[in-house]
Amino acid sequence: WDLVVGALVDREPEVADEAQLALGRVRDPRLLADLLGPHGLRARDPWVRVRVAEALGRVPVALDGAALADRLGLAAVVTTSALLWSIERLHKEKRLAGDPARTVKEVVKLCRAARDPGLRAAAIVTLGALDYFAAQPLVAAALEDRDPTTRCAALVVAASYPEVESVAIARKALLEGVGMEVAASF
Repeated sequence: WDLVVGALVDREPEVADEAQLALGRVRDPRLLADLLGPHGLRARDPWVRVRVAEALGRVPVALDGAALADRLGLAAVVTTSALLWSIERLHKEKRLAGDPARTVKEVVKLCRAARDPGLRAAAIVTLGALDYFAAQPLVAAALEDRDPTTRCAALVVAASYPEVESVAIARKALLEGVGMEVAASF
C-alpha cells in the first residue's frame, strides 16, 4: 500500500498513472478511508490530491458521497473538479452511499459559491445528475449567467429534462446566442 501511494508522486508519469489506476481498484474500506486522509485527499502534494480524487470515482465499491462532498470547498479547483466527476460517476454506477441530501447540499453550496466559472459549471452538471429538483432553480439561474461556460453547463443539464421543456430551453438559448462565445473559441 505504501508503495502504491508513494508512487503517486513519482517523476515518471507512467509510474504515477499506474499507481492512480491501482487506487481505482481498491476495495478495502480501511484503505479507502486512508485515501480520504493525509495519504490522499489531504496530502501535501497537490498532484496526489488530484490523482486520488479522480481514482475514487473508479473504485468498485460504494463510497460515502457526503465524505467526498465535505472536501469540495477545501480543495483547489482541479481537485474539486475531479471530486465532482467522481461523485457523479459513483452516482451513475449506483455506488454513491451515505446521506444523499447531505451530498446534494454540499454540491448546491459549491454551485452558488464557486468563483471559477469552470468549477461552477462542473458543479451544476454534477448537481443535475444527482438531483433534478435541486438543480432546476440553479440551472435556470445559470442560463442567465454572464459566463458562457456556466450557461453551457446549464444547457447540458437541461438536455436531460423532459423533451418539451428541454427543447424550449434550448430554443431560447439559441435565440439569445447562449454559448456562442464558447463555440467560437473552438
